[in-house]
Amino acid sequence: MIKEHYHPSLIIYDITDGYDLLEGEDNHYFLNWLKEFYSRKGIPEIFYSVDKTERYKMLCQMYRYNSKFHQVIGDFIYPVYKVKEKGYIPLDGEMDPMKINKNYDVNVPFSFDKLKIYYLNKLVAELGETKLVFVVSPSWYNVNIEHFKPVEKICRDNNIAFYNYSNIDGFVHNNTYFKDGLHMNSLGADEFTKMFVQDLKYK
Repeated sequence: MIKEHYHPSLIIYDITDGYDLLEGEDNHYFLNWLKEFYSRKGIPEIFYSVDKTERYKMLCQMYRYNSKFHQVIGDFIYPVYKVKEKGYIPLDGEMDPMKINKNYDVNVPFSFDKLKIYYLNKLVAELGETKLVFVVSPSWYNVNIEHFKPVEKICRDNNIAFYNYSNIDGFVHNNTYFKDGLHMNSLGADEFTKMFVQDLKYK
């Protein structure tokens, strides 16, 4: 859809293991953001790949906007977030201990979601002349780097740069740089951006 009106020269894809690679959450959940774009080229195929019965559900316009009506109207009248610059919404304040997953275990068994990996490969194939860079932002938790093996392979096979900062020193367990276990605050984001831009500059 982006390429219909604009061909970016560079896309920086901030990849997360649970969202982009691992089995776990029902993939129906991720379709919610695409329902309103169902009539656009290529979108129905995504729905069918998750659940073939979606083609019948999407015949109902109300289903496409189910539970979104109040949110759409509310955001129009009084936006919850006031975007400061080009979509960036900084998170102020330091780590809230209540938002740490105390049961997080870096060594828990995992498996890869073949459908997610299929669409990552499809993204690479459809970019054309657009340069793609994969990056993993720092996490407060220690992350199992084995989770990112499929991305490493995609990057090797397609000559794509891959920067993994998930367990970088100075960020892991540093409450000063995080708002919660997965999201950096404004200070952490600024420090990480300086580091990443410098690495990207000399790649």
